[in-house]
Amino acid sequence: MPIWNRSELEHLRQSNFRSVSRKAFKKRYERWGGVPRSVLEKVESTYQQDLVAGLSKLDLEECVTSLRTLGYDSGKVSGTVVHIMVVPDGT
Repeated sequence: MPIWNRSELEHLRQSNFRSVSRKAFKKRYERWGGVPRSVLEKVESTYQQDLVAGLSKLDLEECVTSLRTLGYDSGKVSGTVVHIMVVPDGT
């Protein structure tokens, strides 16, 4: 599933996640982009702190190599950080 744009997530927030304030939504969207679970669902501070800690340990070269060889290791590469987007011609 592709990442969501701001307007799609805002609509979802208003209809299903009313407890998430507009200010908190904006802050998390600016940090994590269009990942619904990181912006709307897993909003507790421990999850958010774990994401930040995970980013500080991320080896970008290893991540890119892993993706190029299709050896994606979900223990090393977070779906919050890396999104594989396929274009219509399948590349």
